[in-house]
Amino acid sequence: MFTTSFVELVKSLHFKNLDLLTVGISVAAISILGFVIFLNNRNSITNKTFASLASWAMLWSVINYLSYQTNDHVALTLVLMRLVLFSATWFAYHLYKLSVVFPENDFVFSKPYKYYLVPATALTSLLTLTPFVFPRIVQVSAVGSVSKTEVAAGIAVFGAMVMFLIFGSFYHFIKKTISAKPADRAKYRLILVGTVVTFSLIIVFNFIYPALFLEVNYIPMGGLFILPFIGFTGYAIFKHRLFNVKNIIAALFTFFLCFVTLVEIVFAPDMAQMLLRIAVFLVALMISIMLVRNTFELEAANEKKSEFMSFASHELRSPITAIKSYATLLLEGGMGRINPDVKDGVQKILVSTNSVIGLIAQYLNKAKMELGQFSYFIMPFDIAKTVRAAIDNVQVNAEQKGIFVSTKLKETDVFNVKADESKVREVIGNILDNAIKFTKIGGVLVTVTQNKDTVIIKVADTGSGITAEMMPLLFKKFSKDDAQKNIMGSGLGLYLSRTFIDAMKGRIWAESEGEGRGAQFYIELPKA
Repeated sequence: MFTTSFVELVKSLHFKNLDLLTVGISVAAISILGFVIFLNNRNSITNKTFASLASWAMLWSVINYLSYQTNDHVALTLVLMRLVLFSATWFAYHLYKLSVVFPENDFVFSKPYKYYLVPATALTSLLTLTPFVFPRIVQVSAVGSVSKTEVAAGIAVFGAMVMFLIFGSFYHFIKKTISAKPADRAKYRLILVGTVVTFSLIIVFNFIYPALFLEVNYIPMGGLFILPFIGFTGYAIFKHRLFNVKNIIAALFTFFLCFVTLVEIVFAPDMAQMLLRIAVFLVALMISIMLVRNTFELEAANEKKSEFMSFASHELRSPITAIKSYATLLLEGGMGRINPDVKDGVQKILVSTNSVIGLIAQYLNKAKMELGQFSYFIMPFDIAKTVRAAIDNVQVNAEQKGIFVSTKLKETDVFNVKADESKVREVIGNILDNAIKFTKIGGVLVTVTQNKDTVIIKVADTGSGITAEMMPLLFKKFSKDDAQKNIMGSGLGLYLSRTFIDAMKGRIWAESEGEGRGAQFYIELPKA
């Protein structure tokens, strides 16, 4: 009753091309989604199977629409009606295949699958093209209706095969959702719900109603029924990174472009305008797919660059760390006493290696962030202990410049915060290193205070200060002013520091009275 009222309401809107709009939206959405998933990993059996599923869904939607637009061409209508079942068979088969291989990248199919299921699907699809399923057309479609065909015994074979494939896919998706890890269960559940909703609608309105009740008015809405599957899968990609797809924004933009051109088709005043706007839609769809492809190729190139940076950083870190270890050993007298001139040279080596290790760490962190391999380990720890260790680590740098680095912290002071200790150590070390670099006379003072909910670390120096023009750019990538051009640094340190602190629900900011007046950096972290 509700569905009949809905159909009458749609007809009352006088959008005579509304059925074309639903098909167009489905075709655009499923083709873009399939292409995006395939491009994300062309070697994955799951991604390739989803792309094949999307192709057959698109083909079925188009043929299903065309099958009731042929009016007086009886022979063509019969061919199209048979092709609807042919494409539906392979549509259901690829859904079943997806449920079997999901979410693996490689998969070895069992002998029953290869030797029984695939041949049975192929034979069933060929059967749908013969008179054993649809012998002849009983009634040719009029405007707004669907051609009625005589149904033969072969329809039972088609029905049994398709039902087995669809309900088999339900079984596999349910089984994998139940046995999935807690972190994966939400995205598995979304694709399961989308699959069940879409194929339940198709079974009811495109098979049961026409076969048992000769009700064919819902067949034109076949494309519309695919939208739940598209929507739930798209949301799982956006929310939970299903199929490890990262760049979904480009796909959403291209779909919006296609949707705008589709809406124009609905309001076409005549056939000539409709054909013109359909052509525009097809061009827009092709451009959209090319745009998505180029976006993914660019992202792949960026990932390769980041992987190279990560590899190079790892390889460089080992020899530099060895140099630092030997320099430290010499300074501490582990290889005998050294004279003051040699000690000064070793200190310079140690300062340089500390700087290089810091640069390598920054580039490595940036590469990991771009590759999505970055993680945080949030737990309580004593920030006072971390600050004291960071100050000890940079004393040799300060000694080489003839300045001091000190703190008002007592050995008994304890300030517990809740954050990632290794990341906080990097942030404090980076700020101390910067303070020493930009301070020629005087030194650096570190203080730690607390209020009700947070702990604040303040690093104050007597260095070159920060200009008003530089202040807004301070925490951006690769930002340096003219005064910093000759100082070793990547321009990434403060950018990464803000990224780390923000991720740990803290704050980081800087203050300065201007050039030559020193600077104060503040790190605020939640108390444990």
